[in-house]
Amino acid sequence: MIYDTLEERTQYYKDPKIQQKIAYNCRYREVVIIKKPPERRPIVVRPLKIFKPEHFDFWFRRLHLDRTEFDIYISNASVKLPPLPNNLNQLKEAQKMLIQQWEDIMTGYDLFVDIDPRTPDDEELCLSWAKKIKYLLQRGGFGKKQPIEIWKTGSGGVHLILKGRFYPELCDSIITEICCHAKLPMRRPFKTEKGKRYIAQDGEWVEYDGKNIPIIERPFVDNTIYDSRRIRRVPYSIHSKTGRPMTPFIDNTHPPWRKSGVV
Repeated sequence: MIYDTLEERTQYYKDPKIQQKIAYNCRYREVVIIKKPPERRPIVVRPLKIFKPEHFDFWFRRLHLDRTEFDIYISNASVKLPPLPNNLNQLKEAQKMLIQQWEDIMTGYDLFVDIDPRTPDDEELCLSWAKKIKYLLQRGGFGKKQPIEIWKTGSGGVHLILKGRFYPELCDSIITEICCHAKLPMRRPFKTEKGKRYIAQDGEWVEYDGKNIPIIERPFVDNTIYDSRRIRRVPYSIHSKTGRPMTPFIDNTHPPWRKSGVV
């Protein structure tokens, strides 16, 4: 479903079921709303705290989101948020406070994979990569307590999310290694080990001689995103450029690479 007009998007966001789903995914996260008024620079509103549908509805009305395109994001880290102001003029000070206290209020960090498309037509390819990464994570013992979720972002891209208490550096290492050995293109196809730099080539790490710098083009797995302040799109929110909501992908098929022996 594509929501082309502001009126259609407003009706979507006024749906109590959608408000409930969005609020549920915003719990224990810093919420960031980026307004995109025509012919003006984007307006970033943060930090916000949304736990209930009425909280989302409050900010939708307070920010006049029925009048402009916008995107909603959440922190990839789960956090125990302190009380935050509703006064827009006080948010800058609240943001400074949050940055200073961030490491102390973090309660978790999700294993997050961001697969960026070149165009919306890349969605099927991105989904195939996400399914391969999910299978390899499961084979490595991940996803036993929490499900590994796959989401279509609305742009043709795909997010893979495993909620938990990981560390950014660990997520970087896990995903970079998987992409190398599964021969999946990465935004940063390098790693440094014992003072030496290596590049991913044909499923292996090869010492990099500094020549022939690779040209990295989408679609690729963005493995440069792992820091404690990373934000990601909120499930069920509408992508402002395409008008398509972020929706879960349910896959009931057996991975073809399991049969072929591809790892």
